[in-house]
Amino acid sequence: MNTILHAEELPVLELSPERDVPRSPWVRATLERELTVCVEETFVAGVLADRLPPDPSALDVSFELTFGQRPSIVSFDVRLASGAARFQRSFPASAFARRATDLVLDLKETGRIPRNETAYAHLVAAVPRRSLAFEALAAPPIRAGRLAELGLGRLGTGRLDPERPVLIRTRVERDILDATVRAGFTETGGAMLGTLLALDEPLPGTRTRIVTVLTEVFCDARHEGHFNSFTFDHAALLEASRRATLRGRGESVLTAFHSHGWGCGACNRSADCSLAACTDVSLDDYRVFETLFPGKAAVMPIAGRLPADDDDRPHLRLHAWNGGRLLPLPWRRVHDLDSCNEDSPPDA
Repeated sequence: MNTILHAEELPVLELSPERDVPRSPWVRATLERELTVCVEETFVAGVLADRLPPDPSALDVSFELTFGQRPSIVSFDVRLASGAARFQRSFPASAFARRATDLVLDLKETGRIPRNETAYAHLVAAVPRRSLAFEALAAPPIRAGRLAELGLGRLGTGRLDPERPVLIRTRVERDILDATVRAGFTETGGAMLGTLLALDEPLPGTRTRIVTVLTEVFCDARHEGHFNSFTFDHAALLEASRRATLRGRGESVLTAFHSHGWGCGACNRSADCSLAACTDVSLDDYRVFETLFPGKAAVMPIAGRLPADDDDRPHLRLHAWNGGRLLPLPWRRVHDLDSCNEDSPPDA
């Protein structure tokens, strides 16, 4: 696939001790890697929204930068086109925040600036001296099929994103929340099987035929949980992948869930609870997630407390890539074919 970039100016990150426009920045870094990540996210989002072909012969890429009054980007738009098919996604300046943090840490660790020095980040426009080289963009594996082939039937409670619908088996949610309660303050987690399924018709309220279905969870004693941290064991994830193959349903290890702890007695109601909420995504969560599941189609399920909620049970929240960040994504429960039980949990 030929990938062509059209841009007269690209964002460049500058770090300096000056709050305003720096005259002599410590570091001036091009953001090529970050831009290619944004292009990948936009491409994958376009494919999952059924708006871009998964295997285009050529892809045109263009950027449009919008600057604020001070030298920082308010947002920029990534636009992809393949023939008549087009898709656009907007990214705020915060999409580059982690790169700025990494650069500051490196400057201080190498002694180039004092550890107590305040560093200011500025995003400025620069004319590229050469074109960007994109790695071949690949769509995630998507297979045609029906929910019944996965042993699933009636839809339950919850809500679907019109362009990124996600279904989670009711038994899977129950298993995750039960594991979270048993683990208490110690975080827990496990591999999640599922598939990206291209249905004959979009689900009600959606515009895409492609749905993410999470069908099974495998906890494993080789994963290590601690207070406010969790470590996944690669051998255990490989075992879950092997079991997915043996099931013969076209599933794979799409992601892994982890909990943020539970058990203070009033986790959802207490403002003093020291446990992270299921809505919180930390820098460590980003690092672990990107190491294990670097593809931009992956979703991150987190279980735990939900502040200002009266329920005495933990909740499950889903996060997905949107504008360079992991942001909340709604989802809907789906029942087994042989199940006739009504939903009891509130909408996701």
